[in-house]
Amino acid sequence: MTHLPALDGLRALAALWVVAFHATAFTGVAPPVIRHGYLGVDLFFVLSGFVLAHVYAPVFARDGLAFYARYLCRRVARLWPVWLVVLALFALKAEIGRLSGLGGGGLRVADDPGLWSLYALLMQSWGWADAERINPPGWSLSYEWAASLLLPVALAVAVRLRSVLACLALALASLAAHAIYTHAHGLPSLHTAAAHGGARVAAEFLAGVFLWRAWRQVGGAAASGGVLAGICAALAIVTMIDVAPTLWVDHLLIVAFAGILVGVAKGRGVLTNVLSSRASRAIGEASYALYVVHWFVFECLWWAFDRLGLAVGSAVGWLFFAALIVLSLVAAFALHVAIERPARAALRRLAEGAPAR
Repeated sequence: MTHLPALDGLRALAALWVVAFHATAFTGVAPPVIRHGYLGVDLFFVLSGFVLAHVYAPVFARDGLAFYARYLCRRVARLWPVWLVVLALFALKAEIGRLSGLGGGGLRVADDPGLWSLYALLMQSWGWADAERINPPGWSLSYEWAASLLLPVALAVAVRLRSVLACLALALASLAAHAIYTHAHGLPSLHTAAAHGGARVAAEFLAGVFLWRAWRQVGGAAASGGVLAGICAALAIVTMIDVAPTLWVDHLLIVAFAGILVGVAKGRGVLTNVLSSRASRAIGEASYALYVVHWFVFECLWWAFDRLGLAVGSAVGWLFFAALIVLSLVAAFALHVAIERPARAALRRLAEGAPAR
């Protein structure tokens, strides 16, 4: 399995985009591009399908379902250590808020142990609980876990496809089905979080798997990939600057994301080089921790913002905007170094050397 460094940078971009979007709660104003930041989740889903297929399709093809237990161990190693540590931080914050009387603590474990259990199992989005009660961004991780469980089924279909056009057609059909679904429900945009998350994840994750299959059959690095990525990125940026978020714009942007992803995977060019830079790759490696922890940082900052009596939209709101991004990055790197990497290494040994994502 060949490592694709530009995809680390793409993960970094998606995570930072989501954090910046949430940071606009302090400013009351979402600048162009940032106002579409909720689509960083959609970029994650397409990227996740692509990367998981790239990493695990060869192993499943060789070992079949005999590899499934080791694969699940790898996914647990990827998703759970940081998730559980941050969940513990939310629980601690709730207790401190109650004991100190200062408020801002959130839901205590003793108040709803069943809900906390579902969150600990990453099952909060499966229709049994409020998926945005404790750590709201986790709604997508719950669906990510469900998609991971079903990855072998998607791979079984994808690896049998021999036509690049067929793969691309299925990827577009998956995204089109999601567009039809969202229009049928009359959604104003894809900023719906957990409400329709299952369809959102399924369509975009499958699109990523089929895109990988098409990309894999073409093979080889090419300047044309960099050109495709550049064109798609330019069109996406222009669209986000000129057009406010709407449902049809959201779906068009996801298609552009797919073009960027395929283009930078083995392409050459400025965008690929930027995404492959040391800084981009470092943030990309810590991007999961960044996504998981940033809402905890947000709630702490929001408590301070409220206690100081500051107004949303004031000049100081931009300081809190920047503080959320900086402190979230600091927390993410700390979690990545102290928790994520050691835990993944330990579980890698238990998984008998299965390839890591």
